[in-house]
Amino acid sequence: DQVSNIDYDDIPASVILGNDIKIDGKNMKITRFYKDAGTTIATIETKDSGVGPIELTFGNSPFELKQWKIVDPQSVEVTVSLYGSQTDKKLDNELFHFKKKTNPLDLKKGR
Repeated sequence: DQVSNIDYDDIPASVILGNDIKIDGKNMKITRFYKDAGTTIATIETKDSGVGPIELTFGNSPFELKQWKIVDPQSVEVTVSLYGSQTDKKLDNELFHFKKKTNPLDLKKGR
């Protein structure tokens, strides 16, 4: 019954989800790289984000992001896997509006 908001810049994945990512070897660099017929894996380290290594896993055919692993500032590994991804789909704007559900008991109590 409580709503919590997290600012985009406060999530560890914001380091890799931005519109303009620059892997220039200064603030962000690739430290490990692996590629075989089906998978490409790149490990990225960032300088000042407070986030540990970020491991990106891509499928090669087609080339698309399948998973990322991030060690957050509390040294907890967070893994996000993407399944059944679809691209170029139009999304209804209503998907991005938050509506708090009312509890029927609150209406009876006059809340």
